[in-house]
Amino acid sequence: MYHPPGNNPNLEYVALYNAGSSAENLAGWTLRKGVDFTFPDGLELAAGDSLFVTAFDPAPEAGNETTLRLAYGWDDGRRLIGGWEGRLANEGETLELNRPDDPPADDPEFVPEILEERVTWTDTAPWPESADGGGAALYRTNVAGLGSDPAHWGTVMRTLVVYQIERPPKPPIVHGDYVLSAAYPNPTQGMSRTHLTVGRTQHVRATLYDMLGREVRSLLNGTVASETIETLVVDGGALASGVYILRIRGEDFSTMRTFTVVR
Repeated sequence: MYHPPGNNPNLEYVALYNAGSSAENLAGWTLRKGVDFTFPDGLELAAGDSLFVTAFDPAPEAGNETTLRLAYGWDDGRRLIGGWEGRLANEGETLELNRPDDPPADDPEFVPEILEERVTWTDTAPWPESADGGGAALYRTNVAGLGSDPAHWGTVMRTLVVYQIERPPKPPIVHGDYVLSAAYPNPTQGMSRTHLTVGRTQHVRATLYDMLGREVRSLLNGTVASETIETLVVDGGALASGVYILRIRGEDFSTMRTFTVVR
């Protein structure tokens, strides 16, 4: 995804797929040219598995992660890693994937990089033009073919979620580890509430973000007892009009609710 709709850099990503028959240790691998990123130690990609590299680091930037997952409808099962330098050009780009080689004996601090794959694409035919801000991402259709050959690429739509006024309210989210009620009233001009019940006592954080992924405020950061009702209140009267995302993370679950504030 080199040119997402709205041109938000935090909605760009590069997907890696392991087409081999065994797991691959990605420690020290790099992305070069269009963006610069070095994969950390301890990172492994199983055979047949995918990993999505983003412009931001999901660990400290939970707001951007929430925005991206919500925009593309991705659940927490999709693996993200990131924090690259640079940006993918909208008019086309070259991207290289490199693996580390052994340092030479006379310079043990230098780690050579061996080119594993190179892809060069453009935003015009024969490359799919719908990937140039039209809501589609380039998708490799032939993993064994030459990476820069447009005949080996197609597209997959990544239409951004469009938030609409919730009438009637969304049903409660019922999960084995928790139950989260619908937000009500929603849209709101004042106080809106959702109720959380967890299956076991655990530490829970509930954080409100705006649609740019910026943290607005923390609604909860503490222990929630099992089988009790924890009420989370969003004060719409203190917020500007717009859509807000409430991200709730427990020790064994993660979920979200959206709130619309109107004037």
